Amino acid sequence: MRLLDAALVPPAPVWNTPETGLVTIRLDLKTMTPVFGGGHTAREVDTVQAVRPSAIRGQLRYWWRATAGARFANTRDLYKEESRIFGNTDKAGVVRVRVPRIAAGKPKNYEERWPGNPNATRGPEERVFVFPFQRNLQQPAADFLDGIDFQVEVTTPKDYVLDIKNALRAWVVFGGVGSRTRRGCGALMITTPAQRQEFLPPSPSLAAGAHTRQWLERLVFAGACGPDWTKLDGAGVICDAPDPYKPEVVNDIWRDLGNFWSRVRKNHLGKNEYKPVGKTLWPDHQRLSEVRGGEASLVLGKAYFGLPIIYQQGRGFKGQLTPDKAVYGGERAASPVILKPLMYADGTVSAMVAVLKTPIVKLKYLKAGDNMNIEVSPNLAGEVHPLLAVVNAADKAKADSILFGNLLQVRGKRTND
Repeated sequence: MRLLDAALVPPAPVWNTPETGLVTIRLDLKTMTPVFGGGHTAREVDTVQAVRPSAIRGQLRYWWRATAGARFANTRDLYKEESRIFGNTDKAGVVRVRVPRIAAGKPKNYEERWPGNPNATRGPEERVFVFPFQRNLQQPAADFLDGIDFQVEVTTPKDYVLDIKNALRAWVVFGGVGSRTRRGCGALMITTPAQRQEFLPPSPSLAAGAHTRQWLERLVFAGACGPDWTKLDGAGVICDAPDPYKPEVVNDIWRDLGNFWSRVRKNHLGKNEYKPVGKTLWPDHQRLSEVRGGEASLVLGKAYFGLPIIYQQGRGFKGQLTPDKAVYGGERAASPVILKPLMYADGTVSAMVAVLKTPIVKLKYLKAGDNMNIEVSPNLAGEVHPLLAVVNAADKAKADSILFGNLLQVRGKRTND
């Protein structure tokens, strides 16, 4: 029998010794509010894999940047370490994410949950958060999933355990799954009591929010660099008095937050009574209408809530405000404001409003249409800064049962435990 040419013989398999020094972190999670999107197609949910490992990896990357990322002096060093942990287009990272268990149930339609039009007296309530998913001339109402029950496994080298645990904590507290998590969609709860104790903040009270603030501070480094990326260090967080968890309680919290945000969007705060059909009291449109092209320096409010903003009608100005690419690097700027139901370590829930430290508050130039550059100036004497309006509107919010406690200003005091 003729011997095979040595060049044609494949090499013997090599035994790869299992990597040591790895830790696997598990979380048992369930969504408290409707989940829109999150699938392969925009506006569509995936009933087979409603929560994808790649999406969770993206969330962890974002919240790692917002917590541990504060220790880096510049975006170059930040990206280098981020790529090592989570990977990039050239190389996989050292962290692995799995979703070994998931139960999503059957999808529901937007119009099943919110039939008809909003009440003219109460306003849109939580619909203000989900308006992109309603029926329009181009597409039907979107489907959503309720009560997705799933488990996440994150495997990481021991050196990164603290960073990854804090990114998980920030994701569960401030983030979620699917679309519009900053407006409370896809909000998460932890279903295992022992995990709640490890990954959720202690329940606050109106008399003493110090423990909640200390818990948040332990998530982040106190960075000395400017806000070149969104950080939790320097964020403002306010929380409601907690109630025992029930689905109907979560629905009420989300509805109250919708009413609160509707007032903020219209600047119907303080002495300005909220009128759902009333006009906005932010002076932006009037000031934009006074500009006749070229360059201008204006004090604007709503631009701080996220961009772009489309003005579809009005006297003297019709157009879209977007960040200037040369300054911001893109045409969209995410809102720094997060509004969502939050679960605490003891299983209670409350409303939470957070304002992240983000580059948008340092934004200098906005573009309106093709022929106008607008410089956003410091607010004039006596005017309310829009972000402060969000966190200081508790007096009016009380009318709708949102009894916010003191502002918890997050200042990182990271330790190694």
